[in-house]
Amino acid sequence: MEHEHFSELADLFIIYCENNMNISKTAKVLYIHRNTLIYRLKKIEEMTSLNTGSFQDCMLLYLALK
Repeated sequence: MEHEHFSELADLFIIYCENNMNISKTAKVLYIHRNTLIYRLKKIEEMTSLNTGSFQDCMLLYLALK
């Protein structure tokens, strides 16, 4: 939560989850390139030590952010 881009990354992650963890669909919704989305998801993984490709990890982080 202390990261300078926390709110931006949190919003991105929520949208990613709400789009069923589909990278292409999420990138279209956010109007960003899919590689940009992948890069930002990797940043979230580094910050949280959770795997954004795992449903269980995503659910845990999703509930924490909501």
